[in-house]
Amino acid sequence: MKNLFILLFFSVMPGKALLASNQYPLEFADFFEERRETVEVIIAGEGLSQKITADVSYESFRLNGEVDNAIFLLSRYLDERKVTASAIEKIIKQLSSGIKANPGCEGILPRCVPESIPGEAGYVYDFDNKLLKIFISPEMLDSSGTSKEYYSSLRTNNALINWSDLYAYFGDDGDAQFNWRNNTLLGLPAGVLSLDTQYYDSKNELNVYRALYDVEIGAHRGWIGYQDRDSESLNTTDFLSFGANYSGLGLSLGSSSNLLKGNKQAQQRIYFYAAQTAQLEVYKGERLLLSRVVPAGQQSIGYDELPPGVYTLRLVLKQGSSEIFNDLRQVVNTKQFSLALNDWDYRIDSGYLKNINYSDDKLDEISNAERIYARGAFSYRPIEVLLGAGSFTQGGDDSLIQLGGFWMLDDKFNMQYTAGLFTSGDSYQYGKLTYSSFSASVRHVKANEYSSALVRLLYGDVDTKEIGVGFFGNFFGGTSYLSYFNYQTDDGNSNDKSDNISLTWSRDLFGGQFSFNTTYNHYGRTKDTLNSSLTWSYNFGNSLTGRIGIYADNDGFSNNLNNLTYQYSGDDYLASTTAGIKLGREGNDESEWSGSVSGHNRYLQHSTNAYVNSNGQRSLSTTLSGSQILSSDGGALTYQKGSAFVAIEPEFTEPSKQKEIKLKYDIIRDGQYWYRDSVSALQGQMIDLSPYTEVAFELNAEADNVDIENNNYRHFVHPGTYYQLDSKVTPLESQTFILNDMFGKPIPAVRCIGEGCKSVEPLSDDGVYRVNFRKNSPFKLISEKRLCVYDSDLMGEQYIYAYCLPGLDDINDQIVWSDIPNLIKDNDVERALLYIGKYESTEQAKHFLTLLKEVGLESKAIEVANAQYVYVRYLEQYTTAQRSLLESLDAYVILDTISIDQLFSVR
Repeated sequence: MKNLFILLFFSVMPGKALLASNQYPLEFADFFEERRETVEVIIAGEGLSQKITADVSYESFRLNGEVDNAIFLLSRYLDERKVTASAIEKIIKQLSSGIKANPGCEGILPRCVPESIPGEAGYVYDFDNKLLKIFISPEMLDSSGTSKEYYSSLRTNNALINWSDLYAYFGDDGDAQFNWRNNTLLGLPAGVLSLDTQYYDSKNELNVYRALYDVEIGAHRGWIGYQDRDSESLNTTDFLSFGANYSGLGLSLGSSSNLLKGNKQAQQRIYFYAAQTAQLEVYKGERLLLSRVVPAGQQSIGYDELPPGVYTLRLVLKQGSSEIFNDLRQVVNTKQFSLALNDWDYRIDSGYLKNINYSDDKLDEISNAERIYARGAFSYRPIEVLLGAGSFTQGGDDSLIQLGGFWMLDDKFNMQYTAGLFTSGDSYQYGKLTYSSFSASVRHVKANEYSSALVRLLYGDVDTKEIGVGFFGNFFGGTSYLSYFNYQTDDGNSNDKSDNISLTWSRDLFGGQFSFNTTYNHYGRTKDTLNSSLTWSYNFGNSLTGRIGIYADNDGFSNNLNNLTYQYSGDDYLASTTAGIKLGREGNDESEWSGSVSGHNRYLQHSTNAYVNSNGQRSLSTTLSGSQILSSDGGALTYQKGSAFVAIEPEFTEPSKQKEIKLKYDIIRDGQYWYRDSVSALQGQMIDLSPYTEVAFELNAEADNVDIENNNYRHFVHPGTYYQLDSKVTPLESQTFILNDMFGKPIPAVRCIGEGCKSVEPLSDDGVYRVNFRKNSPFKLISEKRLCVYDSDLMGEQYIYAYCLPGLDDINDQIVWSDIPNLIKDNDVERALLYIGKYESTEQAKHFLTLLKEVGLESKAIEVANAQYVYVRYLEQYTTAQRSLLESLDAYVILDTISIDQLFSVR
């Protein structure tokens, strides 16, 4: 049967690789008519985009406001990118009326930049990649910078998130230590409940360090409940209360920038040196905060792992039951300089001062009335480099007035000072100065046992002085760190004083790493201690390390330690084993062995360290930690610690032949590119999210032959929330095509349209392409407005020959052949031909080709599978026989870029 199709073909430039179909009849109109698509919209130069539904074609883009809230989504996106309201209205109006896809663009679309017109937006729509790029002129952006916008305080995707940390230590003679800490968050429609508890086996007690209801509304934050002296950080007034103990029940209200769009925070770290692989324990007072195995060398602890406030940390490194490192470090874990110029923060507190985890006979005598307090504080940034603050606290029969400030001259020099004066005469002072790699701090509490209840509850009843100095730098070709810490107390009856001086210097030497460390401790009435070490380590390849160390103390030479460490690691674990010989003074020699392994699986993080020596000392310590998540959508476990999570859990719509598929994902945080990683499509992955940030995810298959639906996620993250990105993954089929035009020349470019289209990949320069498509879904291959036809029964073969032919369509720009003058323009005669039709029967095709030859019409037949597509040269004048035959065949005129003479010279 003959199928006749109508189209006037005009010349077009070769396009980029696209997609096509194997179904007949083949409707080429899909390529030119508007169709509804999901399109990615992005402002040129931005990292974050927005997906909307629009009506598009190769030559146009039109925003349809009646579908999927497209106008709302685009308006919100533009507003968040600081585009003015009038400019948003203009852009929406233009896109709703429809725009040309890429006016004035020549060459590669991604490099196309439209002409810049003040106050106007430019557009480039890439049909191939379904991407609309908007070029915003500077006049269309809000540059006032005075208005602040906040994310909504109403929350969705709330969950119960509990981070649990179990630490166990077993030493000599049955010595055992067991700690279990839980940090729990429960997200609510407005606000979050938080609970921090720790169980101590040695004391058989459960301590509660925090139990709060916390809520944010716009620029304000408030909480009510109990917390110990590691109080929650609120705003830039926090530093006024550092060093004070506000443990107890209370209500707080203050300004907050957590919901402010674009807010970012910096992080700090504590650095220390480990002479050898050991068990690290970090204490705040008697409370164990962290425990892990650390390798030899310079190590660090992030402030994000520590509670907020100003306090002294004790860092302990253990090898077996022996402490090989014990150092004090002062921590100021605060928010600084987050205020805008000429802006201010406030804070109001009221509560009852009582630490439920600690009992002191002197403090227990204080009455309930004297424990009630009220406090107001403010901070202000008058100039770029200065932040000032003040507060007033009333409690019992005493009150406290505080003034303080930060001064930052540049990125090297900064200074902080806080002074507090009680009406009773007592006082508190804290100062810190940092210049480049040098820092110094001083803290003084003037108090005694006769001080007021407010003084004793906040700062204690002992006169205390602390002085700390530190220096880090490069000397004599190596790296050095010098620290000094002085601690003095006077309770009126006696005084104590301690000094600690530590020096570390290291450099590369003889192909290895040489280190020198010395520590001097003065403890007042007790004997001073001096410990020094010289170590040299050498790497024998990537896994084996040798170490030689000489150690000395007050009495001179202490021991010589020589050991070998073998370290091996995998994707999610690190293990090491160390064997050594220690030669001590007076023949007190011993051999020792230690082994450690740390790592994680999808659900749990673990760290284990074992030690044994020839003198009978032995120890075993282990830490297990992880997060448990429970929400209305289900539960999850992860080894990661966080206050909010997203689960990427791709689901296959049909079985996949591939055993493993890695899907790439990109993460954008607060509008800026964060990082890229991959996730197994068969396993999924949990990702911890930073609270109070806007996060966007996008999954992409890239080289993997799959198609992904619901592949993006975007949300502002609140603590105590759990999101699930349930992407649908569809395995794709692939087919290699060898594409030629109607007289056998390779096709230079091809594109694809249809529901089944995914991508086209050129494999060579001679017309070989691989087409990736959805199984059982139609697609069409098109090249320069020519439809590519092939034998669909050959799908699945190694390759298929296909021909891209003109005229196989039925859109409305047809010219029905008629023997009349001026049927087409004179300059189109040289590129015109007649399409006779498609013949399913070979006998029928031969019959018509014979008839055409008999009347003197030159014809060309292209055979594909069992069908033949027949074309005839266009003539300006026809004989009566030719005219009669063409009228009976319903021929149609086609204009194409082919060489007509070349076409009909091919036999």
